[in-house]
Amino acid sequence: MKIDKIIKQITEKDYNEILEQFRSNKSEKFMCLFTALREGVDEEVIFENLGISEAAYYTLKSRLVDKVQQYLYLNIPDERIALLKNVSNIDRLLFKFPKEVAVALLLKMEEDLVAHDMQNELTLVYNALKKIYINSPKYYTYTQKYNKSVAFTLSIDKAETLLLEFNKTLRDYFLSHSEKDKSILILYKKELSHLSAIYASHHIKVFSKLADVQFALYVKEPSAMVDDDTIENNLRDIIHVFKNYPDDKAYTYYMHYVDLLYFEYYFNASSLKNAQLYLEKMKNRSKDYVFCDRYFFTSAVFIAILSYYDFKNIKADLHKDLNDFSFQIDEDNFIDTILWSVLNAYALMYAQKYSLAIQQLNNLLNQFSFKNYRQVEMEVKALLALLYILNGRSELSEGLIRSISKWVSDNEGSIAEKLHLFLRLLKLSSNNKKKEVKVQLVNKIVEEFYKETDITLCFLNKIGLETSHVEVLSN
Repeated sequence: MKIDKIIKQITEKDYNEILEQFRSNKSEKFMCLFTALREGVDEEVIFENLGISEAAYYTLKSRLVDKVQQYLYLNIPDERIALLKNVSNIDRLLFKFPKEVAVALLLKMEEDLVAHDMQNELTLVYNALKKIYINSPKYYTYTQKYNKSVAFTLSIDKAETLLLEFNKTLRDYFLSHSEKDKSILILYKKELSHLSAIYASHHIKVFSKLADVQFALYVKEPSAMVDDDTIENNLRDIIHVFKNYPDDKAYTYYMHYVDLLYFEYYFNASSLKNAQLYLEKMKNRSKDYVFCDRYFFTSAVFIAILSYYDFKNIKADLHKDLNDFSFQIDEDNFIDTILWSVLNAYALMYAQKYSLAIQQLNNLLNQFSFKNYRQVEMEVKALLALLYILNGRSELSEGLIRSISKWVSDNEGSIAEKLHLFLRLLKLSSNNKKKEVKVQLVNKIVEEFYKETDITLCFLNKIGLETSHVEVLSN
């Protein structure tokens, strides 16, 4: 457990309450360590301030983990916790309460659990009612309800797993555009639609529609969308479910991500006023986004943000505005890290902070293996080569250009053709032709490279070059 990161991420309220617990218990060493980790103090300084050995420090830190973990566990703000506590007392109801009282309480639990679509817990309630009515005709009624609830539980679990697998595959497809990944996405989508048609569960309905929306935004395979509703109608249906089940806290969190999908939808539909509205909402809620990226392909929005700033011709503001988003990236998530690094590199490029952009991409290439994403590796290298040229260090771009050239010569198709065009652009910077001729050539290649949005490229042709960049390439 990364206690340093956890302590920095907890709310100010939780931080102060934990600190007060240490203060009231006169746990000065815990209080000192807790505060130091919150402030990001170096470990050597902490050793010195606490006056303890390294071994004692790690023992203290381990005990601090237990205390913070216990506090967070006992203070989860969720009304459904009370329901779970009631369900855990079912055995006591059966053996300690009169039949009429036990039944009344169980039926109240049933009502609340149905409202929350908590099918797993409902199976326990119906199992208890079966036991109570073992000698009554109602036994058959609750046996049926129990069996139905078990089926519902399994179907919801299956639908949720399908959505997780859908989004995992969608990430891969976004980078690779593999036909195999596309076929798998279509199968996941069909299975979710099938489950939604069989089981009247609002959770399954939402899972299915989330997959449909993301498929329409990022895959766009017409043959697999013949029977689908429009993106706007699907999003409206999801919002309708959220409003009908306000006590389901999961939906409260999903709403943040639906804002993201609305932004993508409105931007793709060229409705910039509405897109801007949802972009502002995303800025206000962005700290929540990546924490729940298992349900959504969250990082796709990074490329959409790039395109939006390019379309609005406000690219110079991108670096400054990124600070408003405060995205929290999971460093173990390869694809999220790639897209976030690319977004930052572009932002730094348009702020003319070329050295920092170069450092960002070099760190990315050194940190990860692009074994299964060679095309994306070539795009990163192409952008890095451009940055070296813009930074006046053209000699460092030569090795990158050779690497890309080799890949292009070994591959065919639209991706290789696009990268070949970009290579011609990069090589012009070292061409000895007159500047006027080079300017014409650069502009011609730039126009050809950006004249259409080729979805087979991940990011390289999603945002254009500035006049100042063309000037450097033409010198």
